[in-house]
Amino acid sequence: MGRVAFAAALLGIWLGCSSNSVAQVAPLDPRGDFDAMFQRVLADPSNVELTLRFAALAKERGDYESAIGAYERLLFYNPSLGQAKLEIGVLYFQLGSYSAARSYLQAAIESPQTPPQVRALVDEYLAEIERRLSPNRLTVLFHSGFRYQTNASAGPGGDIIRQGGQDVVLDTTFARRPDWNWFGLGVAEYVHDFGNQRGDLFEATFSGYYAKQFEVQRLNLGALELQAGPRLALFPESFTGASMKIYGIGGGVWLADRPYYAALGTGVSVRIPLGPFTIVEPVFEYRDRRFYDSPDYPVASQQTGQDFIYAANVSGRLNNAVRWLVRGSYEQNFADFDFNSYRKMALDVGFPISFTVAWGGANLQWTFTPYAGISQVSYGAANPAIDPTVTREDHEWHVGASLDAQLYKNAGVRVQVYYTVNESNIVNFALKNFAVSFGPLVRF
Repeated sequence: MGRVAFAAALLGIWLGCSSNSVAQVAPLDPRGDFDAMFQRVLADPSNVELTLRFAALAKERGDYESAIGAYERLLFYNPSLGQAKLEIGVLYFQLGSYSAARSYLQAAIESPQTPPQVRALVDEYLAEIERRLSPNRLTVLFHSGFRYQTNASAGPGGDIIRQGGQDVVLDTTFARRPDWNWFGLGVAEYVHDFGNQRGDLFEATFSGYYAKQFEVQRLNLGALELQAGPRLALFPESFTGASMKIYGIGGGVWLADRPYYAALGTGVSVRIPLGPFTIVEPVFEYRDRRFYDSPDYPVASQQTGQDFIYAANVSGRLNNAVRWLVRGSYEQNFADFDFNSYRKMALDVGFPISFTVAWGGANLQWTFTPYAGISQVSYGAANPAIDPTVTREDHEWHVGASLDAQLYKNAGVRVQVYYTVNESNIVNFALKNFAVSFGPLVRF
């Protein structure tokens, strides 16, 4: 079961089993003034109903610290209030303060009157906390399924293209073609905690992907990449949560089941928390990429060169259910042939929305994520094989949405729809594509 999902289950079961006045809280008015309610709580700290209303509003706003403070004031007046201990434990878990979360969750189930359902779910929380506090942690995600694309071959929108500066009729081999594929995606993340007071870690992420086309076999795609290196705390005495990661990069890509390119490189990122729910992470990555010719891609080696990426990832919360993600990037690629060199600017935004779905007697965690992005690519020179008088410029935009639906414990399904348009000053590269994919998703 998802962590947010069984947090809701914990609270729902316990509050539903309670018969005291704590369960008789009036519905929260989302329009209430947060600061005014805070002043009322300070003036009347023993008012259980008012304090619970304030704590619920604070959680809705994503202000977990204020919610914790409210519940702790309740415990000051009623130390045996198990519901408050449970709420505090869940909130500390969501904040990543696992030792504090464990203490409150253990205290919450000390009473022999604790419902067995609540005790079982708290035990699941405690097991997850032990896993996260372990010096060695491994998490694995696997997603597989089927994808349909209206333009799987990335063919141009028309039948006329440019070749050697002339308009020619497009060879049907390279025309726009719809197709299905089967795909598999796996990601394994390993973290070793050095156990020092600074909080330094070693992190490694290995990802692999393969897509097998039903018809257009020259588009069979495989990719592997490993990123590994230390994450070092920055100024831990005065700036909690800030860190810098220095890592090596190695990987490769296969097209048409033949080597397409191999890459070695390095990267550095700096994670900077701005408050409890906003994180800014500037990133720099360098890759030396070597491309290989093949029967389907006879001039691929002309793309060999060095790639530099400068990016910033920013994430935060709008409220307890809605997060936001923004990534801006600038990429500078230097290829052996200038017409394959390019500069790319991109911006992507997404809004993961989490909610629970009651199904089969359990509260399941679902996440719906709409997203959109734009990019601009400027190439270094005209390609004489296409048009010696025009240097390629592309403007791409895309929109999409994904749904991750938990169905049972760590297993679920992911559905994704995606639409992209690439507008180019060379007709060969102007295209549109709609894609939909679906399949099982498992996390360990």
